[in-house]
Amino acid sequence: MTTHLFGQITLEHSYPNGKWETSMVKLSNSGMKYQWVDVSTGELKLYNLDHSLFKRMTFPVLPNGTNTEVGNVSETTFDLDANIEFMVYYQDDNNWANSVTKIIDESGAVLLNATSETPSINTYDGIYGAIFNTPNGTKMILDNHSDNAAKVYSLPGTLIATAIKTPNYMNEDFLKSYPNPAKNYIYLAYTFPPNIREAQVSIYNIQGQLVKTYTIDNNYQELLIDTQEFSNGTYLCQIQSSDIKIASTKFIVQK
Repeated sequence: MTTHLFGQITLEHSYPNGKWETSMVKLSNSGMKYQWVDVSTGELKLYNLDHSLFKRMTFPVLPNGTNTEVGNVSETTFDLDANIEFMVYYQDDNNWANSVTKIIDESGAVLLNATSETPSINTYDGIYGAIFNTPNGTKMILDNHSDNAAKVYSLPGTLIATAIKTPNYMNEDFLKSYPNPAKNYIYLAYTFPPNIREAQVSIYNIQGQLVKTYTIDNNYQELLIDTQEFSNGTYLCQIQSSDIKIASTKFIVQK
């Protein structure tokens, strides 16, 4: 007689009206939480892993916002106190100049009201890709739709809280750069994780500004970059496929 044992998959919890609005975040001090958002009422709730309520926060509802997103929920990014702050992005598809980005703390106080500005769409993934830790501190890039400028904001803290969406490899074995420092050119030797066939290479200067982008695939394992048009300085190179961050490296251009 043979006995077969199977692991049982069970429904643990259901968040009413949570379709497309439920995710997870990792806070630097308080750990992992479930995040639930109701943009129609301006409500953000964080739940502990046992699904008990951890925090309830509110944010304004703007009538002209055709798309509203909440992200970058953090305890240490936008200021250095013990409270939680988060970003709310109101997109107006009818007139982008009416779009707004707000930074709000758990008391409802607005720390930043950036009119006509939205998270930089040239970065990783909308609202989740607008903030970067750099050697010169933490930077936030917002695109201004009134004057078409990219506005770089310095933040007092660091980006530690992250939206948990997909694997984040960020393994230095996937990316090497040489020669470093570079003069007229630099090679990027890369390896893709399994099941990834194509990715984007993004190069940022020390101010956090996007300098160059390249598309690479797994048919090759090396990219030659002409650095003659680069100014002397330190650059950050990152490889990403969709919303999967694969690897990053720094290199110096010194002519």
